[in-house]
Amino acid sequence: AEQALFAAAGGPIDVDTCLTTQQGELLELCRVAHVAEENWVSFKLFGMLGLTVVFIIGQAVYLARHARPVEAEKPAAELEGEKEH
Repeated sequence: AEQALFAAAGGPIDVDTCLTTQQGELLELCRVAHVAEENWVSFKLFGMLGLTVVFIIGQAVYLARHARPVEAEKPAAELEGEKEH
């Protein structure tokens, strides 16, 4: 959307202030660029955070299925008894 705005204007435009400085077709292209940017920012903030949480939960479930249980440490008396044999 920004590329279309720049092409229609014939050069770079400050996208942050174009809503107050442009008219007609450029104003409409500026609105479209702002909406597209807002959607992208919302996705990056909430969507990627949600996908990361889902990935971590899925990875934990997968690893829990394939992890080997850790053997409990034997008391020192048992270890000394094993050395004598």
